[in-house]
Amino acid sequence: MGDYSQIEAEMFLFKQAAKNNYEYYHLISGADLPLVSQDKIHDFFDKNPNKEFLTLILDKNNDQKIAD
Repeated sequence: MGDYSQIEAEMFLFKQAAKNNYEYYHLISGADLPLVSQDKIHDFFDKNPNKEFLTLILDKNNDQKIAD
């Protein structure tokens, strides 16, 4: 879990990125490891415009789906 300074850093990065009118923002933590190149990732999103991708998991404590 991150401290509030992590949120401040993320908001700063969003503000900077917004100046370039990107269509997508990819939030990847230090625990994530991309298994393909950035070119393949960009190609995937170019082929799937105007779509949102979420991972849903089952919360074992209350049997409700929550977004990841």
